[in-house]
Amino acid sequence: DFDFAEAKKMLERGMRRNQFCLSREWPYKNVPRKVFAEEYMEDDSGSLRDYKFYCINGAPQFVLVVSDRFGDHHYDGYDMDFNPIGRVSNVVDPSDKPLAKPPAFKEMVGIAKRLSTGFKFVRIDLYEIRGRVYFGEYTFYPASGLNNRNSDEWDLEFGKRLNVE
Repeated sequence: DFDFAEAKKMLERGMRRNQFCLSREWPYKNVPRKVFAEEYMEDDSGSLRDYKFYCINGAPQFVLVVSDRFGDHHYDGYDMDFNPIGRVSNVVDPSDKPLAKPPAFKEMVGIAKRLSTGFKFVRIDLYEIRGRVYFGEYTFYPASGLNNRNSDEWDLEFGKRLNVE
């Protein structure tokens, strides 16, 4: 059911878009636009949960699990023992019940720790499919640094942990 014509339109729009001009994120300023294809990936949810590890001073602090991105869309926050930490977004609801801890969670935490070493702040995005971990991306400016969608509690907890000196 893949719509090739729609995909072509989306790619053409993306090739014309200048991400630096939209977000003012300097790392995008001189990046040439390219199109590449990745293998289709799906986990046991029938979609692909995105595990976003928020790392401060080289240590994972929280993980935001984004699920059902193209359906109901949920944000669920967890600590590093995979205990729910409450509502993390003002605009995206959490799942109806806590998610099961992924089988490779301990490995994911270790990967996030290794990849975030040396950074004051970075978000490490990972995926887990049938016990295997996949790397998504480093994110230095979530929502271009302009996110006003976080709950006050989430922002306050981050601020307590982040030392920018």
